[in-house]
Amino acid sequence: MRKFKLFFYPIYLIAAFLILYFSIDILNNMEAYKAKLDMTFALRQLPLYLMGTFIFLAVLMLVELVAENFQIISLKRKVKKAQEEVLHYKAKLYDQAEAGASDEDDEEDEEDEEDEADDDDDDK
Repeated sequence: MRKFKLFFYPIYLIAAFLILYFSIDILNNMEAYKAKLDMTFALRQLPLYLMGTFIFLAVLMLVELVAENFQIISLKRKVKKAQEEVLHYKAKLYDQAEAGASDEDDEEDEEDEEDEADDDDDDK
C-alpha cells in the first residue's frame, strides 16, 4: 500500500492541479480559444457549466485527498493512544502479579516459621 501511495498520490495531485488550471484558463480565455480553433473542434460547443464541473471535481479531488490524509493521521493517533493504554494496563497487571507473588511468598515464610516453631515445641 505504501508503494501505491508513493506512486499514485503525486499523479493524483498533478492531475487535480492540471484540471483546475486548464479549466480556469479556458473559462477566462474562452473567446481566445474559440478564435484559435477550427469550427469543427468540440470546444466551440463546450458549455460553460462543463468547465465549472471540471473545476468543482478538481477541488473535490483535492479536498478528498486532504480529508483522507487527516483521517489517516487521526487513526494513527488513536492506535498509538490505544497501544499506550494497553501497555499501561499490562504494567498494572504485572505489578499486581508481582505483589500477589510476594504476598504468597510472605505467607509461605510465615507458615514455615510456624511449622518450625511447632517442631521446636514438640522437641522440648
